[in-house]
Amino acid sequence: EWTGGSITGALGDGATVSAGTGDFDGLVIASPGGAGYSVSGGGLLIAGGSVTGAGTDGVLAEGGVLTAFGLTVESSTGDGVLLQGVAVASVLDATLSDNGGFGLTCDGGLADPLVSTVALSACEAEVDGNVEGEFDLVNGCELSAACVALLP
Repeated sequence: EWTGGSITGALGDGATVSAGTGDFDGLVIASPGGAGYSVSGGGLLIAGGSVTGAGTDGVLAEGGVLTAFGLTVESSTGDGVLLQGVAVASVLDATLSDNGGFGLTCDGGLADPLVSTVALSACEAEVDGNVEGEFDLVNGCELSAACVALLP
């Protein structure tokens, strides 16, 4: 478990989980060369904190389980949150603003939603100023509930 602190200017991703569990509470990640957070296996729990100026996406989930609550992602080159590959995710009470792509993209990877590889069980975020728009739910992204844009 990581509580507080900051990571600035990482050459690659700010924090990565590929197996096991990574718990981050209040971590501030600024200007990583890659994603702020990335998960390709295991579990990633993010409580609060922020990602600013990521070189790619603020949060990238390509596998495993992502749970994010109260996270702020702003000014990333790509999406605020990108879900793809084989992942299960919940994003709650997030602020996703001024990113180069969408606030949140959920790409199920397939045109047939019956065989989706990405499940989004919760999606609530304040979204503002993202170049491509608020939410992009494509290619069979499996939703348990609709994404909700929270008021600022």
